[in-house]
Amino acid sequence: MRRPGRPRLPWENPSVTIALVVALVVAIGIAGIAIVVGPLGADGDVAGGGGPRQTPLRASTARGDDGTIRVTVTGRVRPAEARDGAAIHVLARAEDYGACPVPQVRPDRTIAVPAGATPVRWRVDVGPAPGGRLPSGEPIRMLGDVTTPGVAARTLCVHLVRGGTDPAVLRTLAVATPDASSSGGAGVGTPLLEDAIVLALIVAMVVAVVAGTLAILVVEARRRGRSWALPALPADVRVPDVVPTEDPRKGASRPRAWVRRTGEARLERWRERRRAETAEAGELFDPYERPPWHVALWGVGDGAGRIATERFRALRDLHPEVEALHHRRVPGPRGATIDHVLVGPAGVVVASSSRWEGFVEVVGDRLLVDGKNRTRAIDGVVGRVTAVRANLAAAGFAGVPVRGVLHCVVTEDVLLNGALELREVALLDALGTMGRAVDRPVLSYEGVRAIVVALERRLPPA
Repeated sequence: MRRPGRPRLPWENPSVTIALVVALVVAIGIAGIAIVVGPLGADGDVAGGGGPRQTPLRASTARGDDGTIRVTVTGRVRPAEARDGAAIHVLARAEDYGACPVPQVRPDRTIAVPAGATPVRWRVDVGPAPGGRLPSGEPIRMLGDVTTPGVAARTLCVHLVRGGTDPAVLRTLAVATPDASSSGGAGVGTPLLEDAIVLALIVAMVVAVVAGTLAILVVEARRRGRSWALPALPADVRVPDVVPTEDPRKGASRPRAWVRRTGEARLERWRERRRAETAEAGELFDPYERPPWHVALWGVGDGAGRIATERFRALRDLHPEVEALHHRRVPGPRGATIDHVLVGPAGVVVASSSRWEGFVEVVGDRLLVDGKNRTRAIDGVVGRVTAVRANLAAAGFAGVPVRGVLHCVVTEDVLLNGALELREVALLDALGTMGRAVDRPVLSYEGVRAIVVALERRLPPA
């Protein structure tokens, strides 16, 4: 029997247990196939043999709807192999057979293009462009559209190189480019065992969804709001022809200082009272004693909001096309406070941030935290989404996608990728929340600016 107050472990949930067993069986089966078939595949490794300490690199291609070739490169730079940083270079070849020619690497991480290869033009979508410095120990995630001027590329050669005093090619992958009738290409030399692990995790999630329960360790939800229903979006998106006059951006959105000041004052009064009580009892005051919940509660929301604001501002370097408004108030006698409003090419994202702790699961139409019904957290986000839609409609905007997110500030060792979702509200980290504003573009830059100006005027700072 589980002790009251202890978080539920995954194997205590029958649906999750079934999912894990099925995933294990699939992983063992595919791993066996990888052992048998693995030696038959081509290997794109250079500058060192395989092993657990080798720099991992994965690359794949797909053809977009407009005919462009989209290339995805992922991996991680190991500090032991590239202490001075690394770089990715992508070259095109007209041949679809044979190994990629190895380029000569210079100390500044540039390369001399070998015979038979041609540099490509790379339009950045996510991450740095080829040739940019990749810090050691950091994950690699590059996504872009590739064109190959002057050559009908059949193969793309992806080179991970290091510079400094000992320049070298760390890893090379040959990736087949998809033809016009296909939708994707396969990376040559991609480890089948890694694919087995990924597929096993996907199977586990699918089985859990079919069983009716998808659980994941995140943070504890708060109660808020009433029950709402999201209205259907109109078919067409309409932006006013005349962009509103931009007011001075008081909306630089500052944290709620009065919350912080009130919390600090309450905490100091509690400490003074504890000092007097311990002195009267002849005891020593412990400065690290935890305050009671009604005192500590004042610092929780403000801390989560400030941490989330800093993270969203840092992610602007990755997504400069996204505008962010923080700590906004819905006009009215009982207007709610909106933690974050992100406006990007994909529309508007309304996010509520919290430091939650506990075992969160979706069962039917309920959100449970350690077995307690916390569906009101979803109601609060949906209510704020409805308020933002109403303000956009009043400003002359129609059909602009507005989506809600429960943003988790504390996400150590937790993968929040939108798999946990209820009533169109997903639990996401900062990167996933920012991604919702860019994943399916429908707005131009002028449309984004018009929406930001309108919301700044209609949703004053809290």
